[in-house]
Amino acid sequence: MKDIKKVEEILEYLHDNSVRAVVAGGYVRDKVLKRESKDIDIFVLAGDKVNQSVLGKVISLLDHQVKPLSPSNEGDPDIIEVLNSATDDWQIDIIIRKENTIEEVLSHFPCSLSQAYATYSGGKWEYKVSNYFQEYMNNNLVYFTKGKSERAEYKERMINKFDDAVFLNKHDMTPLSMTTVVN
Repeated sequence: MKDIKKVEEILEYLHDNSVRAVVAGGYVRDKVLKRESKDIDIFVLAGDKVNQSVLGKVISLLDHQVKPLSPSNEGDPDIIEVLNSATDDWQIDIIIRKENTIEEVLSHFPCSLSQAYATYSGGKWEYKVSNYFQEYMNNNLVYFTKGKSERAEYKERMINKFDDAVFLNKHDMTPLSMTTVVN
């Protein structure tokens, strides 16, 4: 992604202002698996409050038109707000959530291949994947849970993207444990 430096700047700013934020989902999955990615999701773990001045600075750092997306469109009651910034080459979503830990967020993801996150601090990236994500890395197993994965187009997209995998349904993906991977 050509503007990863902008994402790094945002993550450093949030970290410097004691805001917990990570990159999670598809971008991290694609980095770990050495695939191309065109979008990045920054998850802000806000608990019950959002610092509006910090959020305003993040918006200004994006240097692009930022539009809010309706949380109700996401179908997730733990989303406080979603901001989107896109150019012809890439897209950044900033997803402000009520949870306090990224493990809480990832345990609700509908596909085990999205259960990955990365932190950026002090000029270094650190990548972590869940025990369920590791099932793909070790045995080509991918799990779907209820929710978004029940949409036919979502399942089809994942199945086509990972045609080497065996897809299984799993009632839930807890407990979730994370392991650091070298990228």
